[in-house]
Formats: sequence, structure tokens, C-alpha cells
Amino acid sequence: MRLGIDRTNASCQGTIRSLGVLLVGPPILGCMELPITIELERGERLTLIWEDGERTELTAAPLRRACPCAVCEGTAAGWPIRSVTIANIEESGAYGLRLVFAPDGHQAGIYDYDYLRALGRRDEDAL
Repeated sequence: MRLGIDRTNASCQGTIRSLGVLLVGPPILGCMELPITIELERGERLTLIWEDGERTELTAAPLRRACPCAVCEGTAAGWPIRSVTIANIEESGAYGLRLVFAPDGHQAGIYDYDYLRALGRRDEDAL
């Protein structure tokens, strides 16, 4: 599954540069780097390609354990989740993805793009 997304010059940095403004301090709310390509491979691997060319590849089980929803946050990391897949992905506004997992049907977590990118920079085995 591939989401058809064209976000040419949609990143926070591109917007700020084009306005000639220097951002100092915490990011502006809603201003984050966005992926230009989002692919789901056989329900097992989520791949995001960012405007700067970086690739984030995450598999289903670590993503399920890293669920940011209020029910899971802080508790899912220790769950022995092994045979899980991503049944569906949906954009949630302009800031993240809602992942629907199988077989449990869990879909309460919204994974914002900054969080997904940070997860990709970690060692997946640590999740």
C-alpha cells in the first residue's frame, strides 16, 4: 500500500527558509518535517521517505509496542507482541498516521511524524 502524497517544499525548514525567518527555540506548533512517500509493505514494514532523503523503516511489532495512545503509553513496551501486522494506515490530519493493527484491531494511537522519525533513528530491537 502506498499513500499518494506529494509534499514538495512542505517541511517546516523549507517554509521557514522561504519566508526568510530564523527559527530559534522550540518548533512552532504544527511545524514538523513531513514524509514525501509513505509505503506499507505486506502489512509488515512501514517505510517513510523524507524530503532530505532519509529513509525510516519500521516493522509492525515494534510500532505496536511503541503505541502512543493513552491506554498503551508506558505499558506496551514490555508486551510480548510477535505476530502482529499493520492492517491499514490512515493520515491523521497533516501531522501523523493512525495505524490499524491486526489481529487485535488496535487503532487508538496517532503516530505523529516527528515520533515516527525518532523511532526510526533508534534501534528497533530496543523498542
